[in-house]
Amino acid sequence: MSKPAAFANKRARLQRLKDAKFFAGWVKALTETEMHIRLKNPFGMELGDHVLVEVHGSESVATFPAVMTLRSGEDAVFRLAKAIIYVAAKENARISVAPMQCIVQYEGSSVQTEVVDVSAGGFGMLAPQAFKRGDIIQVEIESPFGPVACGGEVRYCKPDAEASGSFRVGIRTAEMERLEKARWNRLFTEAA
Repeated sequence: MSKPAAFANKRARLQRLKDAKFFAGWVKALTETEMHIRLKNPFGMELGDHVLVEVHGSESVATFPAVMTLRSGEDAVFRLAKAIIYVAAKENARISVAPMQCIVQYEGSSVQTEVVDVSAGGFGMLAPQAFKRGDIIQVEIESPFGPVACGGEVRYCKPDAEASGSFRVGIRTAEMERLEKARWNRLFTEAA
């Protein structure tokens, strides 16, 4: 099974126990005793809050209860209340990446977006317009290893909590040509 360090730069879901409210963020570091995380929308989180944490890695999911011990803006530290439990992964790990420019071709128009996280089978992007679940799009992503062009399906779209007027969109990628697939795999592997 995985080691805690393998969960750095992976997406985490937190549920606060006192009110069952959900939070999300990107793990900066995870050890057997504490987690450093960048929270997407930390408003309302307080020192001493007890949470249940789920971090999706490439091979497994790490789950554990924790307590917030430090917070500075979006950055927070949680002390693990119990040992990490690892279970088999049922979905692809999402990995935070430096924003990459992306052109989306949709219903005869082009939309400029940014890719902000990747997984083996898809990516998350920030877009200036909403999309509908199930929409089929064509994208060209400017990756550090060259352009990646492929089709995709919108899996979800919701208003972005951090940027008014922007939308967080999840895309499942379709089959890619050989060269694009090689670039995508390199991007995903190096980000992990």
